Amino acid sequence: MLRHWISKKINYLKNLFTQLVLKERSPHKLAASLAVGVYIAFSPFLFCHTIMVFAFSWMFSLNLPAVFVGACVNNPWTLIPCSLAAYGVGDFFLKTVCRLDPLALNPSWMSFLNGPLFKVTGIKGLSFWSFMVGGNLLGLLAGAMLYPILKHIFSRLGVQKYQGAKKAMMEDHENSCAEQKGVPRLRHPRQTGSRDRIDRR
Repeated sequence: MLRHWISKKINYLKNLFTQLVLKERSPHKLAASLAVGVYIAFSPFLFCHTIMVFAFSWMFSLNLPAVFVGACVNNPWTLIPCSLAAYGVGDFFLKTVCRLDPLALNPSWMSFLNGPLFKVTGIKGLSFWSFMVGGNLLGLLAGAMLYPILKHIFSRLGVQKYQGAKKAMMEDHENSCAEQKGVPRLRHPRQTGSRDRIDRR
């Protein structure tokens, strides 16, 4: 059952990528659009993702459906893992690289959230800046790593599409030539009319 579901999702993604390649001629634009969409997926501005999809597509002249597909990496099923990954990266970056205490950087209003959180779960507190820094940093890293891979894939798919279209054109040309050889050539109406006049004379 699980294997069937995974194969079904893989086929769906393949068909989706194929449709995107057929509609978009530039592998660079398509790869950049998906990379920007992945950045939006990890962006800490959770309630602005849809606005960011339209805004980034308009500002950078990107492929809107491709940006939307990339942003769909963050969905109701992956929201918690993406948020935890972003928070972990931000917390590690602030503590290890910047040597800062993320909790000390919290704005004052975070105490209203961390107080009940500590009573319910026992967690000391969450850092606002760990989530903000980690979401942007993880999104940039994921987009930068995916861009060259996606560009290579879409370039190969584009070449295959071009070769397939060229092969189809050649087959159509050969079929038309074969039909022309099998069918007698029609005379021009003026030529047939002139010959009829001569025969009548």
